[in-house]
Amino acid sequence: MFTPAVQRIVWKEFRAQRAIWIGIAFELVILQLVRAFSPDRFPINLVSLACVLTGIFAMTSSALLFAGESEAQTDGFLRQLPFRSRDLLLGKLGFNI
Repeated sequence: MFTPAVQRIVWKEFRAQRAIWIGIAFELVILQLVRAFSPDRFPINLVSLACVLTGIFAMTSSALLFAGESEAQTDGFLRQLPFRSRDLLLGKLGFNI
């Protein structure tokens, strides 16, 4: 299925982006509590809220895929690794999807 190189890239992306997951999950819990205790003042339903937060995660994750490499200065290291660029792209985009 996936080569070991792709599996390592997916694991690296998971570790890099788990703070985003935790932050969005925390935000969703807080917004649900606000909605539960003040239903009249919070007119957004939870389905649309989940869709918006999913979109925010997708945009943030996509931006972090490649900008994070140049920010952490690991893009030069990734170019030197002995695997094809297709494996790198498959691992990064496969995780994001």
